[in-house]
Amino acid sequence: MLKELIDVMQKEKELFEELINIIKEQKVVMIERDTEKMTSLSDKMEEVLFEIDRMDNERHELFNKYKQKLGLDEATSFDELLNCIEGEERENFINSTTDFLLTLNELAAELQGMREMMEFEKSYFDFVTSLLSDNENKGIYKSDGSNYSQPNKKVFDVRW
Repeated sequence: MLKELIDVMQKEKELFEELINIIKEQKVVMIERDTEKMTSLSDKMEEVLFEIDRMDNERHELFNKYKQKLGLDEATSFDELLNCIEGEERENFINSTTDFLLTLNELAAELQGMREMMEFEKSYFDFVTSLLSDNENKGIYKSDGSNYSQPNKKVFDVRW
């Protein structure tokens, strides 16, 4: 049963690696402003996320079954579970779990990078929009470089 659990964790890890590759591709596509490719990658990501959810549920079920097999409660901590496993099985389980967690950390880093890119894009869009739209709180620049506030005027709405 532990072998089956390790196999599921390996499959889930591979799905996370696929997700990482999709996110890396999305970053490039975002820079290139290729909306068709972004949509395609988003669809692919959705499929992978559904599969990850399915594998996650399977992994949790196997964890609980394995705990029951060892006579442990479902609330048993990971450390307590490890203390019940010995020898080569323990080593394989630890290595599998380590690989799994390293992949999750890499995914978290990629997602953070994507979030920062999107925040930058939003800030840039807001800035450009502010130059072209009504700005009640922003000043209007005059030809001498000074600025003044005037309701319902755009930042570049200036008579030289």
